[in-house]
Amino acid sequence: MKKILTVFCLLLTFAFSGVFAQYEQPVNNPEYALFLNTMYDNNSRTISVQEYAASTDEFNLILDTRPESEFNVSHIAGAVQVGFEDFAFDLVQQYPTDAKILIYCSVGGRSGIIGGQLRMMGYAEVYNLYGGMFEWVNQEQPVVKATGETTLEVHPFDENWGRWLEKGIKTYE
Repeated sequence: MKKILTVFCLLLTFAFSGVFAQYEQPVNNPEYALFLNTMYDNNSRTISVQEYAASTDEFNLILDTRPESEFNVSHIAGAVQVGFEDFAFDLVQQYPTDAKILIYCSVGGRSGIIGGQLRMMGYAEVYNLYGGMFEWVNQEQPVVKATGETTLEVHPFDENWGRWLEKGIKTYE
């Protein structure tokens, strides 16, 4: 009984501190949702797959922060590959600081860091796709190859990260 009371008190503490409320973005896999809660910080402005899919025309720029090899396998239509380690800020600087920007990577970690850098540069409307490319595909949203053709293939980086990709075809090339 004492353990149950302790767990209950901890859950109440988290609930009232806003830890769970901050990231109540709908994802299909509860285990993935728990993992994502550890990845995003309080400074990340996120948008769910459903919210973005319903408002794609409101965004001026879509940035894919994954490496070119992953981008070429598949990406969200209209996205520009800007990388992470060698992030191409010059591609963004041609847009006004009030541009509405979607950023994403495989799960949201790298894109969250780039989002923070963009906000430091004065871009206020930067949204990190919650769950990243994996959740986009898990919710059966379309992706395209570098050629523009629709595909089911996704590059999940490696098998460890690939466990979060439940739909699509995993391609490790």
